[in-house]
Amino acid sequence: MANETSRSLGATVSIRNLTKRYADLNAVDDINLEIEAGEFVTFLGPSGSGKSTTLSMVAGFTEVTSGHILLGGHPIEELPPHRRNIGMVFQSYSLFPHMSVFDNVAFPLRRRGVSKSEIKSRVHRVLGLIQLADRAERYPSALSGGQQQRVALARAIVFEPTLLLMDEPLSALDKKLREQMQLEIRRLHKELNITFIFVTHDQEEALVMSDRIAVFNEGRLAQVGTATDLYERPQTLFVANFLGDSNILRGDLRAEGDRHLLVTPNGTFAAPRSTRLDGASRAAISVRPEQMRIVTGHQGASEANVVSGRVSQIIYIGSSRKVEVALKDGSVVQVREQPRDQVNISEGEEVAICWPRAASNLLPVDKGAIL
Repeated sequence: MANETSRSLGATVSIRNLTKRYADLNAVDDINLEIEAGEFVTFLGPSGSGKSTTLSMVAGFTEVTSGHILLGGHPIEELPPHRRNIGMVFQSYSLFPHMSVFDNVAFPLRRRGVSKSEIKSRVHRVLGLIQLADRAERYPSALSGGQQQRVALARAIVFEPTLLLMDEPLSALDKKLREQMQLEIRRLHKELNITFIFVTHDQEEALVMSDRIAVFNEGRLAQVGTATDLYERPQTLFVANFLGDSNILRGDLRAEGDRHLLVTPNGTFAAPRSTRLDGASRAAISVRPEQMRIVTGHQGASEANVVSGRVSQIIYIGSSRKVEVALKDGSVVQVREQPRDQVNISEGEEVAICWPRAASNLLPVDKGAIL
């Protein structure tokens, strides 16, 4: 297995101008993406965004309308699924109920004509990796949901594929077990060095597990980047709204020295200058709730941006507090406060909200625009 050697067993994946058309609908519309060998990439997006259809075309279960898929530099879009050397883990575990754990994991090796001694060695090795070596003789019905998911993973990696595809494999698990399996899959990826493509609509899951995230929207890629890139520097309003919570302020745009000014009904706010928006008349800024703070008196005087409003709701969420503030034009912003930052306020009270200029992420407002 890959943890016994320093080389990567993963293969590069090149998706070039990939399109899937159903009648007049482009379910996937001209996708281009390069994935490095051994990388963990998550396809993230809402239902119907094209992420699972793209994965299915990579796997060979859905026919490509146009475009190319290269695995390790070799085109595979014309190959049947069984000739692509790709492991697959589905949302349903798809284990054989009449087979033991050992036989379930051994199944793809037997189909490939691997010798009995090699099968025994590989199966015990991979069951050790997923920490189920002592469950080899049990049947799926005697396992928990998390254990069944581990067996499905073991079956997908036992034949040492160069690419492992996972289509929302954790969606049936409860929250705590799901979080445990996220870390387990991440650990396996580091040990195996196989290229992983993981599909989910869960933003937190994508942030926790991925080297990079490809955000899908309406059949297209909205943005590709690390979790930090996407969360702190979203390039579209869709990404800013979909990945975590964002406060969006729209207005007229004006350049001034090393900054842009956004003139809104609630005030004028500064953001670092984006030369790509020079000449634009309208724009928006996104600010994460945890980057804003509620101030009293003159505490906000040195801040780059200040807006006033009335507290409409205070929500206690355990490790932090969410405060919703209605602005002059009726829009609402959220402030997320840690206990040490909380000020004594009550619903209905007038407050000021401050945030630094650098926390204002400048975005185009036309649909689908990318900086």
